Amino acid sequence: KHFQVTTPRNFGLMGARPSDAMREKVHRQLLDMKMNKYQVVSLYVITQYTASIVLALALAHGAVDLPTALQINRLEEWHNVDATVAIDGYHDIRDADLTVKVSAAVACWMMTKGLTVEQTATPIDLITSE
Repeated sequence: KHFQVTTPRNFGLMGARPSDAMREKVHRQLLDMKMNKYQVVSLYVITQYTASIVLALALAHGAVDLPTALQINRLEEWHNVDATVAIDGYHDIRDADLTVKVSAAVACWMMTKGLTVEQTATPIDLITSE
């Protein structure tokens, strides 16, 4: 909806082949968002761990909240576990890891979304003298 392009349904890693026009449209929209460097990294991390730029953008724009996004993200894995076999403990550890990383990236996005590119030109000093 945000990019006004049709999201193709893909089966497998080799199925994703968006057109040049679609890639260009998404690229322009991302540039138009005028994200600061912390938002870029946050969006990248969310996209990396959810394997979905659509879900990452939905989180960034408040279209879904964090618990809903994590549940959406788990649906495919739950299907795969039901359809094949689960390795005891693996999915629990992976889910906990994903939850922490995506939650941290969402928190970073929320804390820095009001900052301009210029305001984030220098690193945030996380060490205080106190």
